[in-house]
Amino acid sequence: MVLERLSPDQRVAFVLHDGFAMPFAEVAGVIGASEAAARQLASRARKAVAAAPPPRPDPTHNEVVGRLMAAMASGDLHSVVSLLHPDVTFTGDANGRAPTAARVICGADKVARFMLGLARRYGPAFYTVYQLALVNGELGSYTLGTAGDGGHWAILPRITAMTVRDGKVCALWDIANPDKFSGSPLRDLVG
Repeated sequence: MVLERLSPDQRVAFVLHDGFAMPFAEVAGVIGASEAAARQLASRARKAVAAAPPPRPDPTHNEVVGRLMAAMASGDLHSVVSLLHPDVTFTGDANGRAPTAARVICGADKVARFMLGLARRYGPAFYTVYQLALVNGELGSYTLGTAGDGGHWAILPRITAMTVRDGKVCALWDIANPDKFSGSPLRDLVG
């Protein structure tokens, strides 16, 4: 990741100013430098970020995502864990409008158990209502949603993005907040 290549002071100046719109005078106080030095650190960080090559997608991305979805459908914990990077993260984003992770979940076993548990609560329909789709240029999935039945939860519209590195899923984002669907085909389908 590009930010990891920046010095700690560059990273702080860049994130606080460019990410959070903190004035340079305040950034300078945080990093213990002059305002001019804080400006220079942020400028160098901006240049490094702009010059960084785009991330290279894993050539096995589509295959791994397909295998993960099949493993999820089988309900086999070991199969799901085997496709996840040991340090995988699962980030839910629903803004309280749909069931997903309230905090970032880390680790293959915890992520697999959470995903399988969520899928069980949705019931068998979970595996019939999703579609594979390009999410930010990489294969992920979207779900239009369906009503609950027989004690299972209703499946609400969502987009799931995945990042694959070294043949393993290393990050998942479960985006179930409809406000975030702008710019996706799902936005038009869910209103």
